[in-house]
Amino acid sequence: MPDAAASFHRHASLLRAGGTNRLQRTLPGMEAGYIQCDERGLSDLLAYAAAAAEQLRFHSVSGHAVGDWGALFDDLRDGGTGAILDDAGLARLMASENAMAPQLALLLGFFEAFGHLQQDFNRLPARHLAHYFGNVLGLGRRAAAPDRAHVIFTPASTTTAHRLKAGTVLDAGTDAAGQPLKYKLERETIVTQASLSRIERQVVALDRQGRARLFRAGALPKTGSWPTFGSDPFTAGPVDQTMTEIDPGFAVADPVLRMAEGVRTVTLTLALTAQAAMSAQVLTALVRVDLTGEEGWLVPETASVQLSDGPTGPQMTVKASLGEDQPAVVDYDAKLHAGTAAPAARWPVLRCRVRSDSGRAGLFAGLTARAVDLTVEVDGVADLIVQNDQRVLDTGKPMPVFTPTPGIGANFYIGCREAFAKRLTRLSLDFTWQDLPDDLLTHYAEYFDFRDGVLTTAFRPSFTAVVDLLDGRSWAQRLTGPAGVLRLFGPVGGSQHVSYSDAAIASAFGSRSRVAMPDLAQAERYEPGTRRGFLRLKLIGPTNDDLSTFGVPYALEVPFNAFGHEAFAKRYAKAAVALARYDASAPGAGPEPRLPNAPYTPMLSGLRLGYGARSGFAPGDVQSPGRFYTLGAQGYTTGGGTSPARCAPDMSPKAELLLGFKDFDAPGTVSVLFQVDEGTATVAEPPAPGDIAWSYLSGDRWVALPPSALVVDETRRFQTPGIVAVAVGADATTTHTAMPAGLTWLRATLWGAAGAAARTSKAEAQAATVVFAPEGDLGDYAAHLQAGLPKGTIARLDPRQAAIKAVAQPYPSFGGRAPECDRDFFERSAERLRHRDRAVTTWDFEHRLLEAFPGIFKLRALAHSDAEAEAAVGEVALVVIPNLRLSQSSNRLEPRAGETLMQEIRDFTDDGISTPFARINVIHPVYERVRVRARVAFRAGFDPGYYSEQLGTDLQRFLSPWAFEEGRDINFGTRIYRSELLKFVEDRDYVDYVTRFDVYHAFDGRPRSGIGFMEIGTDFVVAADPQPALAAMVIGEDFIVGRPVEAAASTRPHAVLVSHPQHLIEPVFAGTESCQGVARLGIGYMIVGLDFTVAGS
Repeated sequence: MPDAAASFHRHASLLRAGGTNRLQRTLPGMEAGYIQCDERGLSDLLAYAAAAAEQLRFHSVSGHAVGDWGALFDDLRDGGTGAILDDAGLARLMASENAMAPQLALLLGFFEAFGHLQQDFNRLPARHLAHYFGNVLGLGRRAAAPDRAHVIFTPASTTTAHRLKAGTVLDAGTDAAGQPLKYKLERETIVTQASLSRIERQVVALDRQGRARLFRAGALPKTGSWPTFGSDPFTAGPVDQTMTEIDPGFAVADPVLRMAEGVRTVTLTLALTAQAAMSAQVLTALVRVDLTGEEGWLVPETASVQLSDGPTGPQMTVKASLGEDQPAVVDYDAKLHAGTAAPAARWPVLRCRVRSDSGRAGLFAGLTARAVDLTVEVDGVADLIVQNDQRVLDTGKPMPVFTPTPGIGANFYIGCREAFAKRLTRLSLDFTWQDLPDDLLTHYAEYFDFRDGVLTTAFRPSFTAVVDLLDGRSWAQRLTGPAGVLRLFGPVGGSQHVSYSDAAIASAFGSRSRVAMPDLAQAERYEPGTRRGFLRLKLIGPTNDDLSTFGVPYALEVPFNAFGHEAFAKRYAKAAVALARYDASAPGAGPEPRLPNAPYTPMLSGLRLGYGARSGFAPGDVQSPGRFYTLGAQGYTTGGGTSPARCAPDMSPKAELLLGFKDFDAPGTVSVLFQVDEGTATVAEPPAPGDIAWSYLSGDRWVALPPSALVVDETRRFQTPGIVAVAVGADATTTHTAMPAGLTWLRATLWGAAGAAARTSKAEAQAATVVFAPEGDLGDYAAHLQAGLPKGTIARLDPRQAAIKAVAQPYPSFGGRAPECDRDFFERSAERLRHRDRAVTTWDFEHRLLEAFPGIFKLRALAHSDAEAEAAVGEVALVVIPNLRLSQSSNRLEPRAGETLMQEIRDFTDDGISTPFARINVIHPVYERVRVRARVAFRAGFDPGYYSEQLGTDLQRFLSPWAFEEGRDINFGTRIYRSELLKFVEDRDYVDYVTRFDVYHAFDGRPRSGIGFMEIGTDFVVAADPQPALAAMVIGEDFIVGRPVEAAASTRPHAVLVSHPQHLIEPVFAGTESCQGVARLGIGYMIVGLDFTVAGS
């Protein structure tokens, strides 16, 4: 006995008919007027009368027949055949101006009146059906239902807010019969100046490794629909790949980051509060670090980021180093640094962005900063203000430090706003002296009357100064290094380095607090009124008393102070006199007197300042100039206070729709019409109640709205066109950084897949729903309810109101239903008698659902099929194709029912036709695309560019006629051959010839496996296995992976062959190509059924 499953598999097609569309519900022979009681026309009646007249004879007086009445009809006979004229001939005769015999006119008039009796007689079957269904069986007719429409109000420029009460009348003109069409507002509407000015979308999606990544949608297209909440780039098709990956992160702004030059190192330490336990780890590769530079965002030479355990808990340390050849770090400048991830701060900004493609942004989102510590180390600052007691000096030239004639108490001032505006933790000076003698004592030997080893040791270090810091116009802050004073010269050479630690600086200030002054003005020179920004070197040595031994100065006759400039003249004069009187031959003459060298004037050829500074603050501390920012996809938030100082925004998987309203006055309600493109959701499960949460922006904090704030949601969670009305709180603001400022922002957060919402083609504010409200009986407007109201018909209020400038109806009306006519009533009643309100056969399923849901055009019931249309005993798959006439879907090539309709069908099957013997699956059809790639030469006079597009459109019309002509069927299980398409193309009057013609068949899912599912010439090919050539592929929109086919056939029971939306037509010019012949010959390159035929001799 053969296996039952295998047997079922082979014969499953017998249980799978092609489905039923709305036009096939009733067979023509079953309609009430298909066979009439009296089907005779005028010619039939006249022929009958003529035959009867021939039986009416005239008799003579003698009783013999001498004629009949047949001659009465001679004028109505065909001259050639003698038969009565047909209906068309009779119509021409009666329309002519020729006179007609009175008796014939009376006869024709009688038959015209008899036609009314005929019509009444022919209505007998319909009247009988109406009596039987209505009176005998008691079946009622469906009542009419009013249609609805969406309107957009434009307020007058002087209107702030205007109330339109429920029931306000709007005028839609008149119908074809001249009856007035009036519509009324369903709900009270407050019309304001608020307009929807901007729409943004962002998505946190999980990649294939389950890691959260942040994306922002691009600008809305000018035409067509767009993913309402954005799209998941990991699951979206090519048309929806419009998302840009965003690197979230954090930033810190602080004046301590002002660093113009030199070798600079920044260390940022964040004390963290972690949501989960974390381990020490190096994160350098995950983070992009940059700062606000004078030419834009500045990337440091080196940067490192690591997590570790700090003294008070977990901490993150960011370290960045800048070389001396890199530009300055400057305050934020909107012209240089603007962007969604650029905090508009007063100070320089250090920014740390997590590489979203690393998938580790979620780690940073779980870290919250509770304290920020910033330290900078800068060396090599050369842009200084230098000044002695006489003038401001040029740092590019040799600088006389203590004037050209320095004396004890002389001052040298060094100004640096960058360093002294900060809270210093280190200060260093690097002096480079010009022409400093190698041996100062030898240089000054003639200035002393005697010398010894003590002088030799003490002389060079005796050139000293004290260093004072200016603060509050006071020089009382004296720095003391290890030596207590500043020794101007090092032991050897012409350079000197001196550094003061944090402890030394603290000691200089004593009990006075050290505070930063970020707003310190830039001074051009030191003046007595200067408050801060300078340090002072005051020369204090050597003095003559300093250079003495046992109280006896080494310079007895002429005291030596400072650099000896005062002693020089006297010493020189004395030595000159002695030299003049010197006689080497005189007894006891001694050594020849020597003239003293000119005193050394301390000149600096180079001066560099170094410093360290520190700043610390808690996020949200308004008393501190420092700020912490969290960087998101649309902007940034200032951490602390009501917004946690996260190191990255929340990375929970979600999709967000952000609506920016201009001129909105809070509190208030915004009503937005979303023209949702039904059936375009890419996720089978629509959002459940509670999956979409609404909030509005107050400052930089999103305020969650309760469910009651969603006043209206006609879109059924963005599945169908409709109005969404949301009440916004009084604390909504237009000043914020999390989103572009100047707008009031409303956010819809979809917790789940972005594709669960259908696409949207347009969104407009100040929307309202109106319902048809005729003055008379609704049933009198059957023609209007059947056709609906075209867009643009409703254009004004009735009566007009001055506060409303304009009324627009952007889309046709919807939802109307005419009173049930005889045909529909008979059709529904007859079906009811057959299926008896049960679903047993596929016919029952198809007809019951077509009757229950006008939104369905075609339904195919697949017996013993699961949700994938695979063979499954005990299940039924219902494949739904929507009614394009009632749908506003933009994708008419591949119509898909909206998830709202699909859910209504599921509910209906669960409640109305469920059976314990079958599991019912309501599914969408699978559309398998057929794409043509051709090289076409067009006839002379036909523009190749235009007709390439026209040929693509004609191919779409040929492959998917339902998208262009109402009522055309959509067939399952079809097949099309390459030769058919080629013949179609060649038959176009604008096509000359085709040089290349390939057909591609694309479908998703796994192919049917096994030779039993294959057909020779379609998917079972006897041929060599060709190796694809890379040169044959064109990257981009033309990139096609696969082999062209000779025949494309739907691969699954619920599959429909459709046209690809973009065929590849390449125009060529006549005479530019020649036939190359057959490239590959032999039986190995032939295909059975195409060019290799198996047949008897």
